Amino acid sequence: MPTEIPSGLTPEEQARVQAETPQAPAEQPKLSSAERMKKGLLILEKLRGATLPFPGIPTSIFADLVLQYNEIDEEDQIFVTSPSKKVELFKEHGIKIVPGSNPDSRDMFVIPANMDASPENITEYSMRVQQLDPTRVENPDLKELIELFSKK
Repeated sequence: MPTEIPSGLTPEEQARVQAETPQAPAEQPKLSSAERMKKGLLILEKLRGATLPFPGIPTSIFADLVLQYNEIDEEDQIFVTSPSKKVELFKEHGIKIVPGSNPDSRDMFVIPANMDASPENITEYSMRVQQLDPTRVENPDLKELIELFSKK
């Protein structure tokens, strides 16, 4: 909503008021899934090989991950890495961003930086990039990637 400029100002004063008034950021056009993936792959290329600090996970997302983990039969839990263990590994080793092993899925994942991007490691130790806490991300490329994949 534009700021109302008071009447009775000279054109120079109106221009100064207009220039000093903060403008709302322009709304970004909505990207298709394919466009989002293409842009994500460009960002991924910039981040290739980078070890990034783990920014954490919002509490609500962590709680959902724990609930999903707890729904797994107890005897099968030994085959699945708990959310707490994943967070521990991310904190200890940092993170790296990898594409999913299925290119058609258009997913980007976070794995511990000390692991390779094998399908087994992605399946066992990953978390979706959009599950990271965007408010605590320091790297602008990672922040953009999270925002890009958090959009529906």
